[in-house]
Amino acid sequence: MKKLLLHGSIITALLLTGCNSQETTDDTGQGVTGNSQACEQEYFDTSVSSTLNSCVSCHSSGGQASTTQLILLSPVTDNKSANYNTLKNYIQLAGSQLVEKASGAVAHGGGVQLTGTPKDNMEEFVGYVKGTGQCISTTLSTSLLNTSVELLSASKTLRNASYTIQGRAPSADEVSSVNTIEDIDAKLDEYMKSEAFNEWLRLSFNDFLLTDFYKPGRRGEDLLNSTDFPQKRWWVEYSNTDGYRGLDDYTNYAISREAIELIVHVIQEDRPFSEILTADYVMVNPFSAKTYDINIDNFTYVYEQNVTRAYIEQKYPQDSFREGKIDAIPHAGLLSTITYLNRFPSTNTNLDRHRSAKTQLFFLDTDILGLANRPINSTEVLSDTATWTNPNCTVCHNVMEPISSAFKKLG
Repeated sequence: MKKLLLHGSIITALLLTGCNSQETTDDTGQGVTGNSQACEQEYFDTSVSSTLNSCVSCHSSGGQASTTQLILLSPVTDNKSANYNTLKNYIQLAGSQLVEKASGAVAHGGGVQLTGTPKDNMEEFVGYVKGTGQCISTTLSTSLLNTSVELLSASKTLRNASYTIQGRAPSADEVSSVNTIEDIDAKLDEYMKSEAFNEWLRLSFNDFLLTDFYKPGRRGEDLLNSTDFPQKRWWVEYSNTDGYRGLDDYTNYAISREAIELIVHVIQEDRPFSEILTADYVMVNPFSAKTYDINIDNFTYVYEQNVTRAYIEQKYPQDSFREGKIDAIPHAGLLSTITYLNRFPSTNTNLDRHRSAKTQLFFLDTDILGLANRPINSTEVLSDTATWTNPNCTVCHNVMEPISSAFKKLG
């Protein structure tokens, strides 16, 4: 995580500095280019593969274009190499006809499928395959970039990092303590232990998890099933007594922040980031620990007579979180938290597919809705098992179903 932020700051510095006007050449003084199959495959993977999303629903085995010479597989990572070879062979036979048909320049049963940048990328790939264009690999492009930019000074880079991580300018002492980029590493360690950084993490991850929706009132606590959690309303007998009002707020606060606090915890403990999805525990504060019947010595709230609210808040801070395990409940990091499951709910018809789609979008860099952009004509779906057998459906469902089934027992 630290290296990620450091690299991000440096990249920002590069962008702010900009490019110079010098032409870049290799050691021989000639332009740096690459023509290898690896270069073509690299360009296909990064710029062309996703373009096939709108093609594969018809140009697949069983699709409307299954009798043509262009038969593709679902454009996911495992199929990129196969689709690269298929498309390359087709271009060698049909040439620029691929772009002409998909862009509507000539008759095409599937209509216009390529416009703008996707069309430009496909034309460039066709040029590489036909030998009329020069492919420049990412490695060589990076080499060209590195000779065309200038790094900011260590002090200015530290300033950018401090604003990003802490929301403030570095002090004079901090600036004077760094002379090289390597010196910044120790400062980043220091910044990332600050509460300002933790708040930045909370805000950033809540922007897409949206679990802070459950912070007001009892929205988080109300999600719990009273049968599974008989101590759900443990605080009721004290709620009308002076000094004890607010116990429900402290409890709901913790339940609503379980997913976010897990992310902060994993980062602060320098654990593998994958633990946000694999943790076999839930984050609790002293009050939610009591709700879940988790007894942690000198941590879980214990009722004391005739004490003030200030005393309770000092002894049991609501922002103090620890790991806890709920008996008989399988844990899967933030995926099994009550707020994540309800923010992205299942229904009797989508059967956890919405959860699967969001989980893959957030954590696996896969946009299910982007795997097939072609609208499906409902009158052509004649089978009761279309999601298993119809290529127009399986292009998405084969990717989505395994993860949606994993959510089945989580409610």
